[in-house]
Amino acid sequence: MPGSRPSYTGRRDDRQSPFGDRPARQSPPFFRAAVLVGLLLATAGCARVGLPSAVTQTDSIRTGSIKTSVTDGVDPSDWEVVRQTVASIDPARSTVRDLDWRNPHTGSYGTLGARAAEKRSGGVCRAFSTTVADFRGVRHFSGEACQPAGGAWQLAGIIPDDTTPL
Repeated sequence: MPGSRPSYTGRRDDRQSPFGDRPARQSPPFFRAAVLVGLLLATAGCARVGLPSAVTQTDSIRTGSIKTSVTDGVDPSDWEVVRQTVASIDPARSTVRDLDWRNPHTGSYGTLGARAAEKRSGGVCRAFSTTVADFRGVRHFSGEACQPAGGAWQLAGIIPDDTTPL
């Protein structure tokens, strides 16, 4: 009798859909396995899986134990340009303001101000303040440049300084 019975599909499906008289659909087994593996991989990052460690204590961290210099944040070649700029000031000049310096190797630049040179035992010293403008921003420093008798100028006592006007 044609049309009275549905054709045979090879499997039996007795379940009914909650949406009426349609038969319930079953997803393929590989799809369910792929979803399960995806969920397991997604949640694997939330769990710590590993072998027990022989070390049961955590390392103690001492902050401030690394000694750094104020000048560590400034490229050494920038300090060399500052030193050369101070050395280029005429010793007869008492006070110098707004003397620009630029380091072509790092792109850093700044403005230097220096006080009158003072004669000391064994040489001449000059207090200075400078800005250093680099990729970290603009910072102010002050220090002293000294020239021993017959020697080259040397920078000393450099400290961060946001109060000294240039």
